[in-house]
Parts: sequence; structure tokens; C-alpha cells
Amino acid sequence: RTNVAISLVLRSEFGRARVHLEDVRVEADRAGVGLTSAAANAYLALLDVIAGDLPEAGRRSDMLAKLGVRRGWTQQPQLLAAYAASALVYLETDELDTASERVDFGLDLVRHGSDLPATVVLQIAAVGVALARRELHTARAAASRLRALSASCAGLPLLDDWVAVSLARVELLCDDVDSAEKILTGLPASTSSSSSEFSAELVTIARAEVLLAQHEPRAAFDLLGTPARYAAHRTLVVEATLLSAIAADRLRLDSIALERMGQAIDAAAPIGALRPFVAHSEEITGLLARYRHLNAEPSELNRALLLRLTAADGAATIRPATPSDPLTERELAVLRYLPTMYKSAEIAADLFVSVNTVKTHQQSIYRKLG
Repeated sequence: RTNVAISLVLRSEFGRARVHLEDVRVEADRAGVGLTSAAANAYLALLDVIAGDLPEAGRRSDMLAKLGVRRGWTQQPQLLAAYAASALVYLETDELDTASERVDFGLDLVRHGSDLPATVVLQIAAVGVALARRELHTARAAASRLRALSASCAGLPLLDDWVAVSLARVELLCDDVDSAEKILTGLPASTSSSSSEFSAELVTIARAEVLLAQHEPRAAFDLLGTPARYAAHRTLVVEATLLSAIAADRLRLDSIALERMGQAIDAAAPIGALRPFVAHSEEITGLLARYRHLNAEPSELNRALLLRLTAADGAATIRPATPSDPLTERELAVLRYLPTMYKSAEIAADLFVSVNTVKTHQQSIYRKLG
């Protein structure tokens, strides 16, 4: 039953897989079969990562690591998926040294047993750490190992798409946009089947990254759609919404960009998902500064996230916006300041326009909204 459940995970049938794994865990605990219970818990931790429940994935994988030490299971391959899940959790929370440590622990287990799919996920995490550190040569080497490993278990929907996205991101780091696009060609960008939503959403996000690298923000924005599309996978909500904010910012859709930035932060704060923000830190500095100015009293969770993200914040630059009806984008940008304590001169300074321009926008807002 454990093997059946693991096969369902690899086929992206996550709901059925979770039911089987929970049953196995309960029955194995009742029967005193500890390693089987650990194997089920390890893949449950991986499902938690896929769902974007980073706190639960971290709790479960840390519990397994402590259990392994206590029972002398540190070399048992049944724990390999737990180390892969743990590495991915620390990668998403931008704790890269700990993520790298978990990768090393997991790779040590590979020499003592076999769980090839979990090994592939572990190598995906290794690529992710190299990308987060922007270490070009390390990322290339990790990608080469991932390519070789994944060739031995091709045909598994979850791994095929996840591997392709990781390899495409390495090409983007190398500024080889054409190669990244080629890797993603033929992969599912959308699906009507809930069993493969994660893979399709992951590929969609990677394609949007390629489009942004090709200076096509409109295509990226349209491809990403709304945050609700990614609701089943919380880390993907963060990443997709942040990319949507970046695309909107490039399109000079100031109000939408600020709205999406807020949605990304709201989604990231409860789970501590920092990696997407750090990965795109150079592109979102100005947007973050504007968001912070307009949200003087964020929630405690958001405040902690903002403190981390804005440590090296530079001055915001705001560009003229494309008009829309009934309010223009610039009028919408000014509108967000009106409930604050900012005076017209302070709004003008923040938006890099004259006081007269701000007052003109205010008059237009009042006129249009009655």
C-alpha cells in the first residue's frame, strides 16, 4: 500500500495518495512497523510541500529526522523523501544553508539504499539552492546531475514537469532564454484535470518567467491569470502573484501591480515563503517601497515579511501609467494615498511628480467618483 501511495504521488494524484498514506501511517503505527510508518510520513511531508503547507511539511520532516536519530535510522532510505521535503521547505523560506545541509544528508542516504524518485526531488532542491544563491557554475553542475538522474525514471508526470522547470530556470540564470523556452515547449500550461494542476501551474509560472525575460510583460500577465487559479498550492500562489505584479509594473498598471504585490505578501506571510521575493528582489524594490508607504499598519505576519524584504530597499521609481476608464492608472495610484496622512507635497515626492500634478489627479478623482 505504501508503494501504491508513492506511485500515486508520482502520477500527481495527490488526493488519493494522501488517503492511502494516512491509512498506512495509522496501520503501521498500530502494528509497530516503524520504518513503514516513517516512509508514509516522509511522502506526506512531500505532499505538504506540494500543497504549499510549509509549516506542516517542516514539522513532519523535522519529526522524522529526530526519530531517525533516536532509533538509529539515519542511513535508512525510507527517510530520503523527508530530507527532500525538508530541503524544499528551507529553500522556500530562504534558509539556504540549512536547505543545503538537508540536501547533503539526503545524498548521503542515497548511497545506502534506493528511492530514485525522492533522489530526483532532492536534486531538484539542490538546483533550487544554487539558483537562489545565483551560483552559475554550481547550478549548471546540479542541473547536469538532475538531468542524468531523471533520465532513469522518465515518464512520471510530477517529476518530468518539475525537472523541466528546474532545468529551464538554470538556462534563464545563464541568460539563455531560447534554451529555457525550448525545454518548456510541449509541457502542459493548463489542464482540465485536477490530478495534474500542480505540474501545469508550475510550467505556467516558468513560461511567464521566460516571457518576462523576453520583455513580453503583457503576454506574461495574461498567461498567469488571477491568484485564485493557484489556490490549491500556496507557494505557487505567492510566485504567480508576484510575477503578475512585476508584469503589471512593467506595463505601468500601477494600481494592479500594488494590488498583486499585496496579495503575494498576504499569501506568503502565513507560510514564510520568501524565495520568490528574494529571487526577484532587483525587480520589486520600487514596488515594495510603494507598497510599504501605502500600508503603514500591516499585520504582524506581513510586518515580519516586509522587514526581511525591504532591508536593502532603494528609492521607488514610479512611471506614468497607461490610461484606463473610468480612472486612469495614475489616478488610481493617487487614490490609494488619499486615506493616509500624506499631504499633497508628500504624495508628489513619493510619486516623483509635481504638487500641481497631484492636485490635478485629486480633482479628477473627485469629479469622476462624485
